[in-house]
Amino acid sequence: MGTAIIYADSSARLDLQLPWALRIAAARGDELQILIRGEAKQAEGPTAVDLTADGIGREIAAELDEHLGAWRVPEPPAEEAEPKEEAEQPEEALPPSVSAFLLPMAGGIGELVLHLREVKPVLLVATRQTVEGEDAESSSRRRHLLRRVSCEIVLIRTGNQATTSNTVMVPCARGPHCAAALRLADAMTPDDECFFALVVEPAIGTDAQYVGRRILDRILSHALDERATRVTPLVRVHDSVHVGIREAADAGEVGLILMGTSKLGAIGQRLRGTIGQRLLKSDDSLTIAFVRAAIPIRGRVQRQVEAWLQTSVPQLERDARIGLFERVQSNSAWDFDFLALMALSTVIASAGLIENSAAVIIGAMLVAPLMTPLLGMGLAMVQGNPRLLRLASRTVLLGFLTTLGIGFLSGFAVPRFQLPTPEMVARDWPLLIDLVIAFAAGLAGAYTSSRPSLIAALPGVAIAAALVPPIATAGLALSLGDFDLAGGAILLFLVNAVAIVLATTFALWAVGIRDVTEGSRTTRRVAAGFIALLSGISLYLIVFRPRYISPDEVTVEVRERLAEQLDDDLRLVDASLLHEADGRVLRIRVGGTRRPDPATVDALRGTAREALDDAALPVRIVSLWEWEATD
Repeated sequence: MGTAIIYADSSARLDLQLPWALRIAAARGDELQILIRGEAKQAEGPTAVDLTADGIGREIAAELDEHLGAWRVPEPPAEEAEPKEEAEQPEEALPPSVSAFLLPMAGGIGELVLHLREVKPVLLVATRQTVEGEDAESSSRRRHLLRRVSCEIVLIRTGNQATTSNTVMVPCARGPHCAAALRLADAMTPDDECFFALVVEPAIGTDAQYVGRRILDRILSHALDERATRVTPLVRVHDSVHVGIREAADAGEVGLILMGTSKLGAIGQRLRGTIGQRLLKSDDSLTIAFVRAAIPIRGRVQRQVEAWLQTSVPQLERDARIGLFERVQSNSAWDFDFLALMALSTVIASAGLIENSAAVIIGAMLVAPLMTPLLGMGLAMVQGNPRLLRLASRTVLLGFLTTLGIGFLSGFAVPRFQLPTPEMVARDWPLLIDLVIAFAAGLAGAYTSSRPSLIAALPGVAIAAALVPPIATAGLALSLGDFDLAGGAILLFLVNAVAIVLATTFALWAVGIRDVTEGSRTTRRVAAGFIALLSGISLYLIVFRPRYISPDEVTVEVRERLAEQLDDDLRLVDASLLHEADGRVLRIRVGGTRRPDPATVDALRGTAREALDDAALPVRIVSLWEWEATD
């Protein structure tokens, strides 16, 4: 089974603290350690308590005899001797071994955590008679240290008088902590007895009782399997959960209310959970135990990483966090200022792409405000803020559509824009290096945004992120009817956006922004979706890696031969070889006041195949309508 540890306070009555703590600990461990917070003058480190000596030792032994029954003192390790062959005999169940220690008052919770790291128990039972709060500094220190305890924890708040009932009741809800409370109640209840499992259902109609019973049966089946038959189910219909729990406890003469919760707070501090807090206020004679399930390996690794980051990365102070939240949230909203900057940056980017000017495109990157709502999405996920997530996501979507539409219209507004430029082709398809660059840009953007002294680095982050040029490229490509280039450019923007959001989430988490409420279900699902999306895109780019290939211009000689097949009403606009999935295609664009007749089409097709020496070459003829204004 393992070692179970009981932590009590010598300043309170042990006869009120130990009875339920002993039963709970004995249900989980075959070795019990009782740690008593000692006197201020005590030497450093745990001091063993003789359970046969007068004083606190005899007091603990009396509680053991009354509430635990049989128990034994652990034997000292025997010297190694040569093994002797003995006949196998059935093992007899031994009573639990019990040892007691005094912890120095000066060490407090810090000494307890060090002891837990050494012993590695399966259960920690902490008990206090009072529910009075502590000073803010002590509470913060204890809460910080208890976050590092990964074993199952039970926090007992005893009443001001001993209970005479041994009945246990578990108020049920969904989740691992309630399941841990049910399993603990099952383990500490003798096989010939039962414990109560309660669901408080709001008065939503005549079927509330049946709805609550179905919910309770599902919870019990999931937590206890076949042992669920040992439970006495209770359903109370009441709009107030804590009142329903109190009424059920009074009716069943319950001695212990065992509740599952993820928020134990600090030892010595009042529990912050609303239901538990109201129960404690309603009657100071109640004995309530709050159970937090053992933290799984994933959670332990997360806590170790958090502890390393807190000592390695400068954490944001409260004022800095508030300033960051205000800046990001206010700049993530879709308003006239955002629309104006998006429109202007798109016009600049489109002009730079058409003119094949890298300097103009860089200018558009500096004007574009799209980086901020992406930072807002990352902040929303790390903060567990669904409202900010919806606000920033809406802004990103509207900004994308605005840029795509303006880029599409810009392609038609420039008559001489007929083919993709090299700057457009450079944004034809994302590579893994683009993903790495976007992730690094997201890290830099989030970190500089959290440090007011580093705001000067944000323009460089905007250039590295490159969000508006890919969308403008997609809009210009759509105006040319080049869907392959448009799709590749949109995928490049998607890669950049997803990588920036995830990098922002990690960077803000690293500098100390934590989701103390464990986040909303929406933000957790969105974060998981972003991770899955980025993983899928990465795999796609590694395995498939399709690329758009820019058209190849045919030679002047071929264009001259094609132009000879046209009469005075038609002219050759351009001819280029497209590289598509099925192979090469020759695209011939013809302008004029009428469409080319079938004979002209056949003549163009034959001349092209003869000039390029490819009898099976597909030829695509595009007719462009032209009209010349005259005085």
